[in-house]
Parts: sequence; structure tokens; C-alpha cells
Amino acid sequence: MIRTTWVCATLFALLGLGSVGHADDLEPMAAEMSQLFAQHLSELFNKENQERQTKFDVDPSQASGLRSGQDGIIIVPAKGLKEGTVDPAVETECGSGLCYLFMSPCYAPVINGQPVDAKKLRSVKFDNGEGEKREAVCLLVTVKHVEGDDWRLYAFGADQKPVINSQFGLADSAGDKTLAIKVNGAKDKKANLELTLHKKYSASFSIANK
Repeated sequence: MIRTTWVCATLFALLGLGSVGHADDLEPMAAEMSQLFAQHLSELFNKENQERQTKFDVDPSQASGLRSGQDGIIIVPAKGLKEGTVDPAVETECGSGLCYLFMSPCYAPVINGQPVDAKKLRSVKFDNGEGEKREAVCLLVTVKHVEGDDWRLYAFGADQKPVINSQFGLADSAGDKTLAIKVNGAKDKKANLELTLHKKYSASFSIANK
């Protein structure tokens, strides 16, 4: 009970609405913290979103995150990510599971220069430890093989079609994990959120502070 209350209170501090973090201020989150949040948010997401475009297990022990003030972004990789092993699901319509991506509500993917409407995104609701409900946005991220060397990162919200469709290329720099996250190119409350897989391949998309 004490641990549950502490988790909720800490989640409120990180993913609450008390202050707005800026994309250009995002810094790495402590591993223990990101893993704790990943476990709790993933459990809530699975419980509250039974109908999903595709289902896969995630590994909170491999989670990593970024934070700015009381806001943050966390990725929770799929279980069993291993270089040289290709899940046949990459050939399916929705692709193979890559990770859950949780974001504070102040952040949103950008499409055609505009933040995606919140109604097109999924969210998880949690108690802040004081009886108040808060939310965190969640994207279901997959890898899709289109043809030849064309591999895509899909990120799904509430609709059947992905809100993000970004092509993988060779990474400019290796990440520190099998699946790593970083931001770059921050300007005017927007930045590129980049995911690097197997320290070799990366795909990115724009996010904004709403």
C-alpha cells in the first residue's frame, strides 16, 4: 500500500499538470525511475485498452525516459528485442511490436505542422495518490517492413491507421540500449523525437509542446 501510494504520487509529480516542460529541456531520466513508471503505466494501459491494433508484451526493466521539470516521455520496449532476430509480424499490416511510448499531456506528435488532436490518441488514467485522476498519452509503436530496404516506424493512437509513419535509416550515433530515445533539433516549442534500434537504425518524428 505504501509503495502504491508513493508510485502514484511520483507519477503525478512527473506526468501531472502542475508545470509544462519544454521539448528543448528534456534530459535523461534515472533508470530506476523510468522502469518504475514503465511498469505502472504499462499495466494501466493494458487494462484500460483491451482493443488494440496489435498486442505484444513489453519489458519495463529495459525502459528509458526523458524528463523536463514535472513532465516526461518514457519508452517501454517489447520483450525479446534482439539484433538478428526478425519477427514475422513485420510483414503484417500493423507491423511488429517495438514499444509503448508514454508522454505527458503537454507533448503531442506533430503532423503537417500541427499537434495531433488528443481525440486521436490513447491515454491512461491514474490516481495521483490524493484521489485525483491524471492522464498520460500513450502511442503503440511498431516496425513495419514495406519492401526491400524500406522499413517504417508506425505509431498508433486510437485509430486503425498509424498517426506516425517514419522511415528507418542508419543512425548518426549509437544509443546506449537495444532501443534508445533522444531529442534533437529543438526550436520554437518543437523537437525531433528519435528512436534508435540495435544501436544502428533510427527513425524520428516531430513533437510539440501544446
